[in-house]
Amino acid sequence: MIVLYFIFYSIIGWIYESTLCSLIKYKKCVNRGFMVGPYCPIYGCGALLTIICIKSEHILLIFIGSMILSSTLEYITAYLLEKLFLRKWWDYSHFPLNLHGRICIYASSIFGIANVMLVRYIHPQLESLFDKFDGKPMLIGILIIILSIDVIYSVKKHYSVKNVIREVYANTVTKYDYSLQKCKKTIYEKKESLSIKITEHIN
Repeated sequence: MIVLYFIFYSIIGWIYESTLCSLIKYKKCVNRGFMVGPYCPIYGCGALLTIICIKSEHILLIFIGSMILSSTLEYITAYLLEKLFLRKWWDYSHFPLNLHGRICIYASSIFGIANVMLVRYIHPQLESLFDKFDGKPMLIGILIIILSIDVIYSVKKHYSVKNVIREVYANTVTKYDYSLQKCKKTIYEKKESLSIKITEHIN
């Protein structure tokens, strides 16, 4: 059942990111997920973390607890993606009260509110609906295989992009170094030429 919950909430996250967030930022729908398929795993992980770790029914405790969990997950995920693939999938640098552009109080508050809705209203209804799929290992196995293939393909694709970024960066640095050395050489030659002319003029 955990696999089904993970996929469902990942798809909901993808819909949110690729429609509402994309329309606000890019004025069109964009696949903002790491993977090729229509799912954002960070949303699936965040929802499961909240469901598993937060047992309280108190709205304020759910809000604060899920904010902490979601922010921690988001920061770690952003850090790893940046280090592994040299890219940023999100950047909160223009938001107030942000930490290294990876998390901010605004986004964390939205996640907190969403998780209150999740724990109090959405997930209890979803449990009864998903009970129908209990005891169907074939379906779970197929979904796991699809996810695994997507993960492998997506990692390979983003590593290819990473190599292109490194190559462009290396070429840019090389050209910059060459131009700098050439400029230094020109300045040195002009300096020597001027020095010779001054010496000749004095003599």
